[in-house]
Amino acid sequence: MLVNQQCVILIQLVITMNPSRPRATRIQHAVPEPFTISPHQDTKTGLTGLQIRGLLDHNGWSELGKACANLRGRHRLLDFSSVTQCHTSLEEAAAFGRDLARSAAKDRPIHLMVVPGDLLSGLCRMVQMTLDSACLSAGVFRTVPAALLWLEQNRS
Repeated sequence: MLVNQQCVILIQLVITMNPSRPRATRIQHAVPEPFTISPHQDTKTGLTGLQIRGLLDHNGWSELGKACANLRGRHRLLDFSSVTQCHTSLEEAAAFGRDLARSAAKDRPIHLMVVPGDLLSGLCRMVQMTLDSACLSAGVFRTVPAALLWLEQNRS
C-alpha cells in the first residue's frame, strides 16, 4: 500500500511540474536492501554494539531483540545509521523496548541508539521511554560522536 501511495505522489508531482505536457512516466521501484544485523566492537572505545542495515520492518525488531540479548558489556551501541527504509509501527517499537528491558534487567546496560532520520528517531525515542520506565538508561543520538560524548559525560 505504501509503495502505491508513493507512486501516486510521484505521478502527481510529474504532472504538477509540467501540467501542459502530461506524459506517462516509467516508475522504477528500488529493491529494498535486505535487513542485516552485524556485531561491532569499537577498538578505540571498547564499546560493543550492533550495526543495523537495510529495511527495518516488524520482523526486524524481533531479530534485533534476539541480537541484543546476546550482547555483552555495560554500554551497548545500536547504530541505525545504515537503515535504508522503515516500515514499522510505534507499537512494534514499543514491544521491542519492552523485550529489550526484560533481557537487560539483570545486566542493566546503557543503550546508545544512533539514528540520523526523523521517523526512526521517533520510534527509538519510544524504545528509550520504555527503557526509562524500567529504570534502564538509554539515549537516542543523531551521530556516533554525539553518543560517545554523552556517554563520557554521564559515566558513573
